[in-house]
Amino acid sequence: MKTDRRRVWWTLFLLIASGIAILAGYYLGTERGTEKKEAIVEEKGESTQAGQPPLTTREASSPNEGIQMEEIETPPAEKKAVEREDECALIDEQIKDFFVYLNGKDYIQQLEKGIDTYDRFKALIKYLSANLPVPSGERRDAEMMKKNIFFFFRTLKNKDLRLINEIIKNEADNLEINLDIFYQWLTMGDRCPDPEEIRPSWDTLYHYAGFFINTIGGRSYLFRRPTNLRLIFQYYCLLIIHEMDKTGKNRYGIDIIPQIAPLMKEMGSNSDLQFQNEYLNQLIIIRNYYKERQ
Repeated sequence: MKTDRRRVWWTLFLLIASGIAILAGYYLGTERGTEKKEAIVEEKGESTQAGQPPLTTREASSPNEGIQMEEIETPPAEKKAVEREDECALIDEQIKDFFVYLNGKDYIQQLEKGIDTYDRFKALIKYLSANLPVPSGERRDAEMMKKNIFFFFRTLKNKDLRLINEIIKNEADNLEINLDIFYQWLTMGDRCPDPEEIRPSWDTLYHYAGFFINTIGGRSYLFRRPTNLRLIFQYYCLLIIHEMDKTGKNRYGIDIIPQIAPLMKEMGSNSDLQFQNEYLNQLIIIRNYYKERQ
């Protein structure tokens, strides 16, 4: 009796499944072709470089039992929006991954057991954004010069200074790549969402860039750092000031022209820089920009 019931249920199941298959074939006749197409896109996507947008649907073939699939092209505006979202998400992920990596390092945990370096980073960014240095005017105000010389010692806690110095010392091998990622993250501006509201404004970046390359306190701080770090930091500070200059927001009138040639000379003679050619090419572009304006 149980065997007969099972046969009845299997018969009903097969009938229902057949009906579903027929309806699915009627309404979704191209489903198999789409699945093949998505599989091809996914397979190709694995070989693309990080940060590259995924393949569009028209880049994969979609034969489906002799039926030609209609090509669908994403509008340029939508495509750019998707690429921008992918870029933003990638950079955010790289930033968070860096701090996950730091949390697992012994020298970090020896400084402060159980520390979450990402939480500390967010707190530091907010605090530094609320306490800006003055990037100009030292010659007219001796007190301002004194404040700039001791700026970080007065602004940051000892444990934060130790943390920063240990990271600089222990992550020297990955210095250029990490600074490049952080520069991209810092300068994303309104192009990318900032759900945690921690990314500093361009005005904040301008104050600190000016502080490092245009004040005695800032320059003395950089000259106490390793040569590669100093050069790369100067480079990114010049980029920030240059961007603000182009948009008419260099409100302190910081002149970076005298610093371009010396930096090019130092970077050109330093073969240890991984992205040496990229730095020099960008500095040449900036130098030519100001030559054309003279």
